[in-house]
Amino acid sequence: MSLRDCGLVQPQRGKLLPIVDHAFVTVVTPNVNAANVGTDELAADTYSAALHTLACSLNSTLSAHRPLIILEIGFGMKRPWSSRTLAHDHHDTIHVLSIRDDLFSPTVLACISPSLATAMVDPSALRAARGARRGTFQKLLVWGLEGVVQRSAVYLDGDTLAAPANLRREAPSLFAQLEMKNASFSAVGFPHSQARFYFNSGIMLLRPAASTMRDLAELLLSGAWTDYDTNPSEQDLLITYWASHPMACTRRSERTSYRFTQSSGRNATGIPQGHRKPLCAPSHSFARLEWKFNCRPQSIPLPRPAVADEYRGPSDCVFFHYVGEPKPWQLLAWPGAKDASGRLRDDAVRRYAAFLTRSRTATPRSSAHHGAQAKDSYYAERGICERCLPPWALRLYEDTATACITTHTP
Repeated sequence: MSLRDCGLVQPQRGKLLPIVDHAFVTVVTPNVNAANVGTDELAADTYSAALHTLACSLNSTLSAHRPLIILEIGFGMKRPWSSRTLAHDHHDTIHVLSIRDDLFSPTVLACISPSLATAMVDPSALRAARGARRGTFQKLLVWGLEGVVQRSAVYLDGDTLAAPANLRREAPSLFAQLEMKNASFSAVGFPHSQARFYFNSGIMLLRPAASTMRDLAELLLSGAWTDYDTNPSEQDLLITYWASHPMACTRRSERTSYRFTQSSGRNATGIPQGHRKPLCAPSHSFARLEWKFNCRPQSIPLPRPAVADEYRGPSDCVFFHYVGEPKPWQLLAWPGAKDASGRLRDDAVRRYAAFLTRSRTATPRSSAHHGAQAKDSYYAERGICERCLPPWALRLYEDTATACITTHTP
């Protein structure tokens, strides 16, 4: 059953549960460890600035038929103030939906599949899923929005940012891609030393389906998924799951090719001669998104030759994804990031790393998480990735955040 059918998805007080064809979706989870905030989860008390900036960058593309859905998971009766504020300011284009309990609660598991509530659970899998990145696994509940989002949803992590003009141009074709490619899931692939099939789950195009949510929950609790990094997250689970499914058709020629068995008058699947059958993967398949829908700043070279707005990166990126640490809103809130004139320093990340080292408040993480190429500029003992946040990317985020404040200031 979908979470809607179980009555677990609740709208804001005084509002009805939306039913739309397409939507942008992001997830808000509680900060499960105040001393060590998981950077990959949208923790309400640390990501409120990010949530506002993301919503603002999407604002010109949102409509009543293509809204932003903020899915709050695991807060019980409490509601984050940031979500309420956004929904109040944009009552037709932003909807806040809540699931009181998280994915691992008996109530939610019983809704996904009655057998899960009493299933034998692999202890190591549960420890990994309940670790420092527990919040990332809550993203699996986005598939439970079947009946709320009817056709396709674009999931966005809290550390993403839209390029408004490009998104307005690309949004119609983006939401139509699953049907065009006869697929049910799509993401941007990236190379990985340990996997031939690998993608980033910070930005995903998906078709909500209770059956997919059930499959993912069963795989999670069984422990039969591969951990590709030292710090497991839902991305490892999703890669394991979709690697077992066929690729969708991506070329027009593939979608219009047909095969028939001339001798029997029937094709290979038993369909009578004259009934055309496309040689495509079934609808429950994976299709790759173009790289422009998940642009990571450390992978983007600066434009050449240099121009006045050199820091802005390539002009055709639709979404920017600020992976790694520090996050741009954290750095922008730090007084030492700017010089006396109020301009962001080019070495702001390096200064911030030194500040954290002195104050002994940084979170240790393995440098292997960001690959060998980042070794020279990665503060392994402090979890800071300098190359993940180049000056142009930080200024781009600052410009968007400043524009949001200006727009909403009376």
